[in-house]
Amino acid sequence: MEAIRIESLSSDLKYAVNAFFESGTLGCYTCNTCTVECPVNRNVGRLDPRKVVRMTAFGMKEELLESVDIWLCMQCRKCSNVCPQKVEPAPAIYFFRNLALKENRVTGEFTRFIDQTERYIQEARKQAYTLALGAWRGGKAFSVEEVIKKAFVAAAGNERNAERSTSTLKVEHLVSDGLKETGFTQCLTCRECTVSCIVSRSIGSFDPVKIMRTYYLGQEDKILASPDLWLCISCETCSEVCKQGVRGSALINRLKNLAIEREIMPSGIMGELAELDRALHEIRAEVIYRAWENRKETRFFDLSSEVEKITGS
Repeated sequence: MEAIRIESLSSDLKYAVNAFFESGTLGCYTCNTCTVECPVNRNVGRLDPRKVVRMTAFGMKEELLESVDIWLCMQCRKCSNVCPQKVEPAPAIYFFRNLALKENRVTGEFTRFIDQTERYIQEARKQAYTLALGAWRGGKAFSVEEVIKKAFVAAAGNERNAERSTSTLKVEHLVSDGLKETGFTQCLTCRECTVSCIVSRSIGSFDPVKIMRTYYLGQEDKILASPDLWLCISCETCSEVCKQGVRGSALINRLKNLAIEREIMPSGIMGELAELDRALHEIRAEVIYRAWENRKETRFFDLSSEVEKITGS
């Protein structure tokens, strides 16, 4: 997003947006925490949640509605979860997306394409992690570029939720002591965390509840060796929405560290997966840029073909 140029102002806009989701946007003191923590900004240097909030305060409706950046948002709510002032940039962006659709700035086909892109990228992410972990366990080196290409080929063949697990878990023992500070034993399996999770909404095989219950039912080794554990983006939304005070994100982070400590996963896994994520975020951003340029004709825009062009597959 370019530098803010205050030209068109709408003094009522900040109050309209604030009333829409009761966010306290007027309380933003531009500490920049939201932008630093935003996974899109961190990986591709685009989308500044703080700037969206400030542009809202300045009444810059036209500039926001004509910006591709509001469509780069993953709606993971990381920005909202980390804000010390409890400001809600994510719902503000959602407000402008809805307004763009209402005012015919974009078509319904375009918004559906954005949703399709999110599902496709997350499925490719799961496939990439699975391929990378398989290579590590086999003691083989791998190329990020080649893993990404293979991941998209695999993702293209999978329908949404096609791999949702229906298998039962054998109860070995109930874990009631380790990592109890995360409150995981208080989980009532209401699945509010699963419904709110951006990854779970895209690929049904990832489920925060399943991770917590697998650990609770004594299947520690099973979950520590699972690629699903690493699909969590640590947005903390699961923790924010839990009425029981379960800190799902904290539990998953502790389990990741435990997998490394026990050498179930390599010590350099965080850096390697970050490289895969950066590559996937760049592809995602490029796809959305291209769709934005064709936003009135999105029904003729083929997602798989565009990804193939970008990756050189």
